[in-house]
Amino acid sequence: MSLFFFLLTSLAAAAQEGIYSGTELQNVLKQDTYEPNYFTLIFGLIFVIFLIYLTGFFYQKLIGVGSKLNKKAIKSSQVNKVSVLSSMPLGRNKSIHVVEINGKTLVLGAADNQVSLLREFSESEVNEYAKNIAEITEEEDE
Repeated sequence: MSLFFFLLTSLAAAAQEGIYSGTELQNVLKQDTYEPNYFTLIFGLIFVIFLIYLTGFFYQKLIGVGSKLNKKAIKSSQVNKVSVLSSMPLGRNKSIHVVEINGKTLVLGAADNQVSLLREFSESEVNEYAKNIAEITEEEDE
């Protein structure tokens, strides 16, 4: 590669000295290369920055639309609505949990490597239990 540059520079020097005067090489070396002015450079830089900003703006809008749709879908669906109503440890690494999953009330037993369904309550049983708790708390308040 350096041999090529050496040859090119020696030809350019020889062309300037007039050894190859009147040839195509001298005409090519005399031609001006295109150099953009400062206005073109600054305008190009501003245009690229504007395109980056515009792309970021549209990207944020698309992300926002997607997240709004996801939030609406999650709110409207009954999937993944899990709440732990009560939990009590029974011993080392053993516990019992009352969990509500999608409107169903379940009693789960949890051990080291296992979770078991102990009982599923119907809605009427849950409502009756809630009434009993409300009555008990009213009696304690009086």
